[in-house]
Amino acid sequence: MGRFLGDGACKSLAVSYNTEWVVGAFSTEGFHVFNALTGERIFKQSYSERCFNVDLNFGDTELCVLLMGFKGVHQVNTYDFREIVNSKKISEPKY
Repeated sequence: MGRFLGDGACKSLAVSYNTEWVVGAFSTEGFHVFNALTGERIFKQSYSERCFNVDLNFGDTELCVLLMGFKGVHQVNTYDFREIVNSKKISEPKY
């Protein structure tokens, strides 16, 4: 597909159904959204916890992010993926 530069170890990748977007979960820098054709990073979200996994739902409308905190505390956030790619911003998690 290409080369996508992120920060830290890449723990997970999610590719949109139409292969337009690639989302990477990076252990030290949250998740990044890339244009799959150009490799350009269009969005970056950082967390204090380690980002362990990302996944897109069928239809690419929601992005699920698994965070692994200290002492085994895990958190799953679900975001509106269309908002991220269209407006390059992120709201509070939906769930």
